Amino acid sequence: MNLSIKAESFRPLNSPILGDFKILLPLKLGGLEGQFMFAFSNAKTLAESIWEGDLMAIEEEYEDVLQNIESGIIQIYKENPDLIDAEVATALEALVRIYGAEAQGKSISSRPIRGVSRKVMESVQQMCEWRLGRATIANPKGIAKAPPTVEVDTIVACLKRIQSSIKLWTQKGGRQGYLNFVSQFIG
Repeated sequence: MNLSIKAESFRPLNSPILGDFKILLPLKLGGLEGQFMFAFSNAKTLAESIWEGDLMAIEEEYEDVLQNIESGIIQIYKENPDLIDAEVATALEALVRIYGAEAQGKSISSRPIRGVSRKVMESVQQMCEWRLGRATIANPKGIAKAPPTVEVDTIVACLKRIQSSIKLWTQKGGRQGYLNFVSQFIG
């Protein structure tokens, strides 16, 4: 049997989402004169692509979801002006674990979150549940109109995007760097 394989790498246009492909060219098996091409993908989920630098795509495509989540954070910041970025990060870490497990079809035991981090977590979780189409939100004018729903992996991706923003703005602006930055844009 004559078997010859040449491996080449191919990066698709939307590589952070689709991943790299290994294409094996040409593949000749025995007496078959035809050639076969096999492609193996290491495709990633939307949430996984966040950690690899596809942050702008999330900001552009899910700006409304990010704003909803961040409004939940800023609501608690207005009630608790001593809130710090680390407490917000703690809340988001818990939510990433919860929704990440759900996206994978797993259940997790939740670690207790206390204090103001718990308030942030509950506020953000309410926004996430609303965007998932599983909850309603009341505003001064009544029940808020239901937005277009998103998938759980989108929620995870948005939470992770905000986590990276917290790291950036905490480094630039100190203990409340993220909160001070975002509060300029979200009333």
